[in-house]
Amino acid sequence: MTAPDEETIRRLLERSYELWNAGDKDGYVANLQELAPGGFSLEDPVGTPPKETPQSVAEMFDGDVGWKMITEQIIVCGNSAARISRAEGMAEGQPVSVRAVDTFDFADDGSVRIRVWYGAPATPS
Repeated sequence: MTAPDEETIRRLLERSYELWNAGDKDGYVANLQELAPGGFSLEDPVGTPPKETPQSVAEMFDGDVGWKMITEQIIVCGNSAARISRAEGMAEGQPVSVRAVDTFDFADDGSVRIRVWYGAPATPS
């Protein structure tokens, strides 16, 4: 097994937000498993315990229902990728927008380490 090529990485990262925004939890989890057939470690946000099972990702999905994820840019460099994005939703009754950077490090065994970096929500301008 080898790390996915650039086209596959881009396709699966774009698809993940399409599924998220459609509210397709099962599709989102299946897409992650296709992205990482050798297993995954998802640290969302950075500094929290990693999610390493489909069930833990499904629970995360359930907790974030209603947020729209928007990809701004995907950068692929060898076995690594970064996705710059923003999440739009509501917090305390107010519309908010949160910018994020997700990093993906693919290993030759088919696994991927994903780390999601973001700060506090900001009210859209």
